[in-house]
Order: sequence, then C-alpha cells, then structure tokens
Amino acid sequence: MMIVVAALDTELAGIRRHLKLADSFHVGEIRMEHGQLGGQTCVLVQSGMGRQRAEQALRAALARYQPVAVLSLGFCGALAATLRVGDLVVCSPVGALLMLPSGPYVASPVSTNRRPTSVSSASII
Repeated sequence: MMIVVAALDTELAGIRRHLKLADSFHVGEIRMEHGQLGGQTCVLVQSGMGRQRAEQALRAALARYQPVAVLSLGFCGALAATLRVGDLVVCSPVGALLMLPSGPYVASPVSTNRRPTSVSSASII
C-alpha cells in the first residue's frame, strides 16, 4: 500500500487517470482517494498548499493506513532553472518527518550523506 501526497488537484491528475477508484472522501479539507494503481493499493491525498497542511494531511492518512511507501510530489520545484519537465527530484533521508515538533515517524534513510539529485524520468520504471 502506497500513499501519494500532493498539494493541488492538478499535481495528482496524471496519477489519478490510472487509479481504479474504490472510494473518495474528505477528512476536513483533505481529499483522499483510495483505489488500485498498477495492481497495488494506493491512496491519493490532496493536502492543500503549505507545510502545515501537508503535515496534517499526512498525519490523517497515516492514522488510517499503514503504507510501505509515501510519495510526496508537486511542481513547486519547477521553479529551479536546472529542472526540466519530467525530472524527478529524489532526496535522502526524509528529514522533514524526522523533525516534526509533535514527534517523529520511524524512517530508514538510505544514506545521510547524500544530497538531493535530479533523475531523468526516462530512467524510471
């Protein structure tokens, strides 16, 4: 089971086209869509903009589901001149969740010495 979090509807639109929707519901202002994606259970979470709303949305999703992975996506990074359409920015470790004032979720970073990198979407699959 995987959770995909994004601020805006347009950021989830491409993935949603491939989701076999089972149900859709709201938790406050947070929209969640549960279904199958590539034969795997997936929940799309539309959080709204900002760190606080993203944190609230992720906490709400984690209270309901036990994912093996969480993917946070969006197009805010497109403001960097070095990024092209379709680039994927991968970072490790997931530091934001580890530093939440209300307590960390368990995370297993691959490496604490790596910087974020940009990977061409052509090499993903």
